[in-house]
Amino acid sequence: GNHIEDATDAANVLISNATFFTQQLVYDYADYNIYLSQCLTTTGNSQTGSYPYKQGWDFLNINRHPQWRRHYCDLGTTVHKLITIANELDSPNYEIIGRSLRLLSTQMTTDQFGDMPSNDRFKSVKDYMWTKYGDSYKRGYKARFETQEDIYKWMIDEADTLIAMIDDASIGGSDNNRVILRDYDNIYAGKLNEWKGLVYAIKARILLRNIPNINTSAEMCNEIINTAQKAI
Repeated sequence: GNHIEDATDAANVLISNATFFTQQLVYDYADYNIYLSQCLTTTGNSQTGSYPYKQGWDFLNINRHPQWRRHYCDLGTTVHKLITIANELDSPNYEIIGRSLRLLSTQMTTDQFGDMPSNDRFKSVKDYMWTKYGDSYKRGYKARFETQEDIYKWMIDEADTLIAMIDDASIGGSDNNRVILRDYDNIYAGKLNEWKGLVYAIKARILLRNIPNINTSAEMCNEIINTAQKAI
């Protein structure tokens, strides 16, 4: 009994952390792009600050992008742990919310960086290895990059899977789903139907990327419109 209560408390905290990291990530991308597009500029040219894109744009000398860390290290590890606890509790609503946030983060990340490692690449111990950097070795993950085309295919599949999970009475409507208060899910207070609207909105945004570069057919345009209407 105490273990289940502790696991539920942990899941609630992880939901809170995941929503925070996603909100932070949305702000970070807006901040990043406003400087990268030079809508805002700075007079300095220092590479020693925390945000080199504000201070110089010499990207070859930048050893990390905060957005990359946000997606994989902050949100990614939080969602992975949340899914593990959700399975332990047999409370899939936690998993649905976590994966929805991860889907949004993936969409923003691939639009920013193009090819990227898939989210599953950071789950396996076998990918954790010693890597040589210059004359020294550091412990870290070996990540195989996926093409942006494959990432987009994954995102469409993930959106459809999440929508189907929410609509499935045995998953989205499971009597075993824990109640999630607004104290932890400060976006939709655990209401999966509201989360489904967000997933539809993310899917509509993903489908919009087909135009004008890939698929401009009437069928695609209608799918975008229908998906957006479902989000609304």
